[in-house]
Amino acid sequence: WEDRGETGSPESIYQRREEYRCEVPKDVLVLTCGVDVQCDRLAYEVVGHGYRYESWGVKSGILWGAPDEDETWFKLDEVLEHEYRREDDKVLKISACCVDSGAYTAHVYLQCALRSNRRVRAIKGRAATIKTEYVDKGKYVDFVNPKTARVAKCWLNIVNVDAGKQRIMDALKVQTAGPKYCHFPQNEEAGYDLQYFEGLLSEKQVKKRAHGRDVLAWVKISSGGRNEALDCRNYSLVALSLTGVNLNDEEVIRQLSTGEKEDMKSAKRQVKRQPKTRRNRALDADDW
Repeated sequence: WEDRGETGSPESIYQRREEYRCEVPKDVLVLTCGVDVQCDRLAYEVVGHGYRYESWGVKSGILWGAPDEDETWFKLDEVLEHEYRREDDKVLKISACCVDSGAYTAHVYLQCALRSNRRVRAIKGRAATIKTEYVDKGKYVDFVNPKTARVAKCWLNIVNVDAGKQRIMDALKVQTAGPKYCHFPQNEEAGYDLQYFEGLLSEKQVKKRAHGRDVLAWVKISSGGRNEALDCRNYSLVALSLTGVNLNDEEVIRQLSTGEKEDMKSAKRQVKRQPKTRRNRALDADDW
């Protein structure tokens, strides 16, 4: 048994791309970023979110370089610090970013800890067979700083990645602009080529037998297929969840739309704050 629903093919979603009249359409209220870590690169996507979780792809890209090199993360800083101009001339910045720590774990923990004040969070995925919330409350974890060999701490959230993938596929089934609809830009610089959509639809849901019961799991359609686009979109949704912004709340939408929440600071403040701890001395020396 398997289910792909009516999400369409990579080609059909590619064909529905549209022209944005500005870097960020006027209905975008919050920007988030998801980052997937590979041995020679960081893949990322910046996603805009609006009323009732309508979404707009803003930028999908690859940052070449090893994850254990600082220069690779400096490239990510340029993405995160960029000021994205909306159609009404309002400037938005990324409210939160989630980075998968499944590979190069200690290096990801280090780089996220160094950027925690910029709302960069380390996450780790768990399959739906493990009972967990979509995103847990998070906690500090100890790790050995690969630069100093001293023990340091990083805030980590555990994520039910299967639930996130289902949310993405459900949204892709929506055929008309409005709640949950996914918009994608036509301009080549944004990075939404056919390969992106092949990655976004690189997995399917299958029924498996595990521990004496049937469970649903997401697996790659092709063993050699790249699923970075799907993962990055998933992590950007996690980042949105961590902001705590309720995009179904019309009063929140009104305040964000009219600028009462100046420069989105209110949305940014809602990112769950880490509890205070003693100074993380293991990050002080020779980090850069």
